[in-house]
Amino acid sequence: MQHSKQAGRLPEEIIIMIPGHKQFIEAIHARHKVCVRFYSLANSGVVDRVCAPLDFGRGEEFEDRQNRYWLWNYASNEPRVLSFTPAQVLDLRVLGEPFESGELQAPPGPWCIDRDWGSQPLQPKPSPLAKAAGVQPETDPANAS
Repeated sequence: MQHSKQAGRLPEEIIIMIPGHKQFIEAIHARHKVCVRFYSLANSGVVDRVCAPLDFGRGEEFEDRQNRYWLWNYASNEPRVLSFTPAQVLDLRVLGEPFESGELQAPPGPWCIDRDWGSQPLQPKPSPLAKAAGVQPETDPANAS
């Protein structure tokens, strides 16, 4: 039996992700905030932050070239853009709270994860969790008909 040269080779790149990776990507597309739990060296302990999910991919400024979870941090007294390797993320939960991409002062990309945030404000999509629980999305009274 003949084997191809590829048969015994390991992939050149192994992508490590958190258990909630799929939900993180869905939160990018649906424009829902997330709560990320991580160990903070600065605080010497576990910290929870409410953030807007930005991207998943490599950061050119890091020598290790690992994929990272990129988030917009709403805490005003801390760095605005956070990045974590999968090993640094202890937990990640998608919140039912929407965010508007225009409120973020994040760099415009290029993004590793494609998204259609456009330049116009868009109504965030309902959270799958909220939909399952029967919660109706809030509407802006100024835009109500």
